[in-house]
Amino acid sequence: MTAAETVRVVFVDADGGQEIARSDMAVAALPESFEPDTTVQLGEETWLVRQADPPTAALATAFGELVLTLRRIEMVPARDVLYSLPTICDPLPAFDETLVNGGRVEIHEDDWRQVELVHDQLLDVVGAELREIRRVQLEHAHRGEDGAVYGFESIYVRTNPNIPLPHDVSYRRLLETLPAIDNRGVVGIRGCTGAVVGSFAITTGSLALYGTASDDRITTLCLLMRPAARPAPEVVAGLRAFMESFDLVLVDWCHSQTYDPAAVGDFFTS
Repeated sequence: MTAAETVRVVFVDADGGQEIARSDMAVAALPESFEPDTTVQLGEETWLVRQADPPTAALATAFGELVLTLRRIEMVPARDVLYSLPTICDPLPAFDETLVNGGRVEIHEDDWRQVELVHDQLLDVVGAELREIRRVQLEHAHRGEDGAVYGFESIYVRTNPNIPLPHDVSYRRLLETLPAIDNRGVVGIRGCTGAVVGSFAITTGSLALYGTASDDRITTLCLLMRPAARPAPEVVAGLRAFMESFDLVLVDWCHSQTYDPAAVGDFFTS
């Protein structure tokens, strides 16, 4: 192999700035350019390319040398990976990337049905799910020195109640009960275009009510609040009246709490 067919490659540790190794490498073995997240293998270790000087194989060939600044990729044992939540809901709703995004309320996919309204006749089902969530919170939580939970080594995947609302919960009645509506739209998933199929989203002040509906029948109804914000008293009163109309309770799954209509205001102050 001639000198023109090889390039002297110098490997530098990004953390300490010291040279790790150097080698004469075949030009054909180099990528055309070093895009973000390009990796190289040195022995049994994988390194991430943070900077390439020069940035392309063509220039490296012309100069005869290439300096790669690398950062070692630390492999984390699976047992050390923690979940940020004690529970999530499965399955996720149907999603269509072609649906119009106008006026959508955007949620993370893990937030789907984390605070929702459920028929009070399903409290036995809710209680069974909450017992499993509390077990995760009790047995699998990791806490910092201040006692605050920073992760869970296990997560409980909820599948019940699969039909959380009775058949008569009315979307029109929800609109009539709320004292004021700032915006109406659909539900979006963060990082994705489009919207949840059959979804709706209503914002009133700091509170968003979202879910799915078929014609006038609401099939899921969830709550989302802006951080450190509380809805106005008249909004809470409207929500309470709606819950009373259809015998609903509010379930905060991640905090394993339920609130009947009389106590729903406590959810916003807890």
